[in-house]
Amino acid sequence: MRKLYQRHADEFRKDMTALIRMQTAGGMQEVRVFSLRGCHLLGMFARTTVAKQFRSWALDVLDAQLNEGKGWQQEFNKAWMEYTSEEAVASLCGKGLRRWRDKSKPLMNRVTSAADKAQILLPL
Repeated sequence: MRKLYQRHADEFRKDMTALIRMQTAGGMQEVRVFSLRGCHLLGMFARTTVAKQFRSWALDVLDAQLNEGKGWQQEFNKAWMEYTSEEAVASLCGKGLRRWRDKSKPLMNRVTSAADKAQILLPL
């Protein structure tokens, strides 16, 4: 781990690793510890079988997030198109204004709901 870290030290932020003094079997020693993000970065650099499995898992998680993202984007586009087209109809005629009053709030709620789903979360 030490060599792996040293080769890529410039890619680690200060909040990703630190040296601490701790008691070990060999006595009091300086030991490098890593945050969760630092551990993930080490997994990206390592060439072990476990690191290979980790990279595969991480890519699967990212792919799942991207595919999930397509759903909210399509939902948002559909809701927004319906909202703007209904708004246009409402501006063309008096009856449309009454209809628009009844439909505008639920349509805007759909747009807002779809936009809220745009927030990407990584389950790490």
